[in-house]
Amino acid sequence: QLCLEAMNRMLGGEVFILKMPRVRVGDLVETLIEAYAPQFGYRADQIAIETIGIRSGEKVHEALMTADEGSRAETVGAMYVVQPQSAALLGRASAVDPDADGPVLDRNELRDLLDRAGWLRPQILPSMG
Repeated sequence: QLCLEAMNRMLGGEVFILKMPRVRVGDLVETLIEAYAPQFGYRADQIAIETIGIRSGEKVHEALMTADEGSRAETVGAMYVVQPQSAALLGRASAVDPDADGPVLDRNELRDLLDRAGWLRPQILPSMG
């Protein structure tokens, strides 16, 4: 959907960013374990989560765009459009606060989001062996 919408709107040089809610990786992991553990014959509490810490190049918080990009961005439906740095094109931007991603989703909101996207529906998974 993002690709098709971007193709319809592109003028040249823009960056298209899908708006996404903020989630904690730990909440995502736990929610997916709760959903999929039974498909493998386990209870969620039988699956251990190993926290290994941050590896080189990883971030604790990943922003959708930088402050500079936010100053050149506009909100268009379900996405942000970051205009190129070309001075002739900057007038197209209306500025977006790059930190305005909204609040972090709680576990129930995350579960609802994943369910609406089809990630929590029972399905036949491919063989692991």
